[in-house]
Amino acid sequence: MNTTENVEDRMMNAIIVYDRVEYAARAKAMLERAAQRAGETTHCRVKPWRVDMLELPPAAEAARVEAAEAHLIMIAVRQAPAHLMPWLEWWAACRQVQEAALVVWDGEDADPHSARATPGWSQFADRHGLRLLSGDLL
Repeated sequence: MNTTENVEDRMMNAIIVYDRVEYAARAKAMLERAAQRAGETTHCRVKPWRVDMLELPPAAEAARVEAAEAHLIMIAVRQAPAHLMPWLEWWAACRQVQEAALVVWDGEDADPHSARATPGWSQFADRHGLRLLSGDLL
């Protein structure tokens, strides 16, 4: 058995779409803790993308290339801007990982009824066969 293949099999690729630097840092820490809890053989490769960069065609395309192989997209924003949903629609339609998940976290720890649990996210996840998680569960 090839060691490189073993590492790749245990690698989780994640994209964090964030609007505040502190949200990106906290989201990355959450994902790393979740990978550690999954076992010492699971590694998490995290790529952060600031949400406003997804409005710029070259950056949006680069993020799409990275997101195509993502097992998880974490939305770490207070409020999702209008341009985020078309970008997510592209990812959902073109993703290469069929068992992918979407994590929605608004940067807060206390309010379980915040924007992260809006019906729009649930509908999006259902429409694309995605598992929808709250950042609190990581």
